[in-house]
Amino acid sequence: MLALSATLLGRADDGHAFPEAGKVYTIHRYSKANGYIYEQGNKLYVANSDNTKKQYWEFIPTESANRYYVRNVSSGHYMQSTRTPGLSVQISTGTEPVEYEVKACTAENAQKGYYYLCSTDQSISTASDGTLGLNFADGQGHVVAFHITSTRPNSYWEIVETPYDYVKPEPPVHSPLAQRLGIYYLPCGTPATAWLKQLQATGKEGGAGISYEASGRPGSAFQLLRNQQVDVEAGGTLHLAYQAQGLGDVTTVTVYFDWNADGLFEAKHEFFGEATAQADIDVPAHAATGRLRMRWRLDSGDMDEADDEIVGIIYDCYLHVSQAVPDVPEGIAPIGDGKTVCPEKTSTAYDLNGIRINPDTAKGIIIQQGKKTIR
Repeated sequence: MLALSATLLGRADDGHAFPEAGKVYTIHRYSKANGYIYEQGNKLYVANSDNTKKQYWEFIPTESANRYYVRNVSSGHYMQSTRTPGLSVQISTGTEPVEYEVKACTAENAQKGYYYLCSTDQSISTASDGTLGLNFADGQGHVVAFHITSTRPNSYWEIVETPYDYVKPEPPVHSPLAQRLGIYYLPCGTPATAWLKQLQATGKEGGAGISYEASGRPGSAFQLLRNQQVDVEAGGTLHLAYQAQGLGDVTTVTVYFDWNADGLFEAKHEFFGEATAQADIDVPAHAATGRLRMRWRLDSGDMDEADDEIVGIIYDCYLHVSQAVPDVPEGIAPIGDGKTVCPEKTSTAYDLNGIRINPDTAKGIIIQQGKKTIR
């Protein structure tokens, strides 16, 4: 059913009778309806069973009995060490496999028959506190590192085979009214470790720009930079540069643009996981004029649309788009609303509204040969 790497499968002998390679499982804190382990971003959480969450796991046997790489089927990420985060710290996922021991409790108590899961980069014993494994942090919604002593029920789990029926959540739908009014959807999410230390944006020569600096990670997942905007011209260039901190192995940096002011970000530029980068962005010649929105996402999750829920930080910035002023050929002088008068036609004149008039009979201020004259 699942394509497993031959280099990871190792030897499946009698020591790997359960869980079985190639099957899909949920991992559930027994007797807790909200105890299903799922991955969001690069962290482990617990919640009610929900097939829109990444709650599906496979166990890839290693060379040693009862030892596995525990991999999320939806994301492809592996559970990371339960020792290195420290006591009561939330467990992460990552791209590199980490070996786990998965064994059932044999003590004559309520945990008998349920499983502990702990990384093998430590001495493992269930007789006394010391070994750290996956623990259900009741009331927090997290999976944390805690002792796997056989008397600690929150460190024991049932592993249940299940069909793989993950459904990626649909992005929010913008109504026609919201699009017509240019109303933006503000995603919710959970702040992760990545944040913008600096953001620079310049565009129109002589126009305003954005120069943003921060000394630390924001406390919420959505940030609207209200006090600055960058002036750009339709058909011109927007120059972007940034410096980020706290990027992880799976963090992406993406900037999105709403060039037609309908509340939807149809264009994007991906920086992937670069900590420092810059780019020149072409402003479409048909871009709407006025105030538009630019959105930055520093995301450690697996959802990549501008309006998706985020594990990280979203920064929204303002662009102000104006139409470029066309170059006027030599000998042609602009007047009024942009109409022109040719010097050789000396009998042609215009009033201040750009309406053609007879210069011989007109009174007041007129424009003739590109110059104002009072009659």
